[in-house]
Amino acid sequence: MFSGALTIDEINEKNQTTAYFPFSSNDCVCVARAFAERIADGIDAFMLPVQPFGEMLPGDLLFEAGLDVAEDLKRQGFTRLVLQQSGGPFPALYHLCRHLNAITGFKTAYVDPLRRAADEAQNGLTEREIKISIEKYLRDDDENGRRLLEAGIERSVAHLKNVFGFLDSIVNYTGGR
Repeated sequence: MFSGALTIDEINEKNQTTAYFPFSSNDCVCVARAFAERIADGIDAFMLPVQPFGEMLPGDLLFEAGLDVAEDLKRQGFTRLVLQQSGGPFPALYHLCRHLNAITGFKTAYVDPLRRAADEAQNGLTEREIKISIEKYLRDDDENGRRLLEAGIERSVAHLKNVFGFLDSIVNYTGGR
């Protein structure tokens, strides 16, 4: 499968180390990378570097950067792209995914593993609390964080396989109608 996985991670002033949030932006990138590496393995994809992207930057910049990445991958023979959100919100990723599928015919899927981990938690944890728990697992072997990370990966891989299975089932897929 010729897939590339691009992860966009939220970096902003709220992610700085404080008494209430004792992790730095580097820790947040570690969570994004942990998800990305394992999801890429699960769908046999080439993982691109995690791209920190501040929420204060305009969405059209993220959209254009994503188009550039997709064009480069397509030139190199890739046929699929996974857009992974890790933090956010980044509505531009959803619109980029739709654009790439509909206009360019480049098979693209979008996934948010933190949201999928939250579905597993079923106890009202916020995505931020889940991210903190996973960061604790990556640092100190927190059992709850391990469970949430694995659930997010498992659900994300299943979602991506379903999406690409659907895209592959469309006869003469060209991205348009």
